[in-house]
Amino acid sequence: SSGINAEYGGFSFQAFEYLKIGCQKNNNDSCFFLANAHMQGMGTEKSYSAAVPLLEQGCSRGHARSCHNLGVLYYHGYGVEKNLDKFKEYNERAKIFRFQKKPPEDGGSGGPTAH
Repeated sequence: SSGINAEYGGFSFQAFEYLKIGCQKNNNDSCFFLANAHMQGMGTEKSYSAAVPLLEQGCSRGHARSCHNLGVLYYHGYGVEKNLDKFKEYNERAKIFRFQKKPPEDGGSGGPTAH
């Protein structure tokens, strides 16, 4: 948890390492913040391409913010080839996941549910 909150109190190499550990343990928020650290060069060298697999991982597990940011990368062509169809796809997934309590087990959309 200290890695996730580190973005608010100044970012360090130690915070970056905590995020890596959290992401390795499949914590979606850790993967999301680790991807952002890569995109902004916080605690590591700036690299959009290093953020892509982290965002893909989070998005595949129903993390709306990861889907959204992945869509933005495709929109601008940062770290990936620019692709407006993928931008739209990830934006739609982000909208769906915002209303779900958890990602569907079968990988289908599952439809939105109330919070």
